[in-house]
Amino acid sequence: MALFFRRNIIFLYLFIFACLSSASLLASPSWTEKELNSNGGYFVLSWKKDPDRKIELQESLFLDFSKAEIIYTGKDSASAMSGKKNGMYYYRIRYTDSDSWSDACIVQVEHHSLFKAFLFMTAGALVFFSTLGLLLYEGFWKPSSEEGEGGS
Repeated sequence: MALFFRRNIIFLYLFIFACLSSASLLASPSWTEKELNSNGGYFVLSWKKDPDRKIELQESLFLDFSKAEIIYTGKDSASAMSGKKNGMYYYRIRYTDSDSWSDACIVQVEHHSLFKAFLFMTAGALVFFSTLGLLLYEGFWKPSSEEGEGGS
């Protein structure tokens, strides 16, 4: 009898723990990554959330979210951002039916330097013109070997 009672108590504790932990996970959405770096001005913010609830996504240039702007409202679990200039951007999310905001997600945008951009462009031009030269040489200027063939 004591063994039966002990097993039931253990299952009851496990059931209560599972209910409380799943409820706390869904209490507010959370970021999959809290810090991001972008060298192109584009990135994807993603979060874990209850699939049936809407969220609000806020963006600010200040960590205290003064002058924050709601940039998305909906049920998606990710949002793609592009066209961002160099700087720090701060994001937070919450369910639309809640007043509790998530922790901030911090994104640092730092584009490639102008020198590196010109280096990439020069390398691309070199490959392009080398390929073009090879194709032109093989197609137009290389002597044809078909003239010597044929039997007598």
